[in-house]
Parts: sequence; structure tokens; C-alpha cells
Amino acid sequence: MFKRVFALAALSALAVGARPEAVMAQGVSLTPFVGYYAPLGDVLDEGGTTLATQGALTFGGRLTVGTPGPWAFEGALAYSSAGVESGGLEEDGNLMVLSARALYRLGSLGPSGSLHAGAGLAYLKRGGDFWDAFEDLGVEGINDFGGTLGLGAKFGLGSSMAIRVDLEDFIYSAKFNDADEESDSKLQNDLLLSAGLSFGF
Repeated sequence: MFKRVFALAALSALAVGARPEAVMAQGVSLTPFVGYYAPLGDVLDEGGTTLATQGALTFGGRLTVGTPGPWAFEGALAYSSAGVESGGLEEDGNLMVLSARALYRLGSLGPSGSLHAGAGLAYLKRGGDFWDAFEDLGVEGINDFGGTLGLGAKFGLGSSMAIRVDLEDFIYSAKFNDADEESDSKLQNDLLLSAGLSFGF
């Protein structure tokens, strides 16, 4: 008798934990994260001049609001001390990324995990000595608006904590101009792989 009760209780717990709602449920969660920002292409390549944002360690946070259904909405802020490589030389720079996304729960990953996809808008703000000097010269277009797509997973550690991992692709068009000329538009794909501890409220 005891074995049957124990088996039924274990199966019930697994069935409840397997639902995506058990991990990404209705409510608010805050997720500080650390990650790596990896641009896949040069932002400028014309007339023998190349500019590329370097990959770098990134820190940030996400504020997520869940709904009773499979949807959630979040805002995120990420900061990276991503320098600039120009003609083989490394220059000082940094990058701040603001994004707003809608998330959709795709399904479960084991007894306590869930898989989600996200899409939304992003704003990339560049700074540091190199980009400040660009602005001082009257160059426009160092900041960009774009879109973001991503996949992520969340693994519950209890009723209010979870480990969250995300891979995001920031898609935008890099283009610079001054009073005399403008560069060709270059489609960019910047990847951000991040992991953090999510706290639910």
C-alpha cells in the first residue's frame, strides 16, 4: 500500500513539474545575468577601412512579466565593454543594449524545465573613447535600432527560483554618414549567450 501511494505521489509531482507553467508561470521575475557578446561581422568595410565590434563579457538584467497563458513579456538591459578593432588596432569602446521582447513557452524540458522563444525590438548604444571621437567629427549613425530573436530555457530550483539560459540574435543595419558621404548599409547579426539566476515575485 505504501509503495502504491508513494508511486502515485511521485508520478503526480512529475506531471505537475513537466508543465511549462510550473517554471514560467504568471507573475514577475527578475534575472541578473552574465554572458558573452559576439558580433558576427564588421560594421564598416569600405575603401580599405574596416571597423568591427569586438566580442566581450556582458552583464545585465531582465524583468519579465508572465501571463496565465503561454506568453510573457520582458525588458532587458545589457552592458558590454566591447572595444573596436580598426585596421588591426584595438580601440576603447563599450556597448549598451536595451530590448523589449515577447516570449512564448514552447514546451517542457524534463520535470522542471521549459523552452521558450522570443522576439522583439532592440536599441544598441555605442560609447567609449573611439565612438565619442567619431561623434566629435560629426559622424552620425553610431547607434542603431533593430530587432531581436532568441531561444532560451529555464530550469526550476524551487517555487521562486530558476536557472535561465538564453541565446539572442540582435539584427540591425549598420550605416554611418557625415556631411560629405555615407557608408553602405551592412546587415548585422550580433549574438548574446547569457545565463543567470531568475527570482520570481
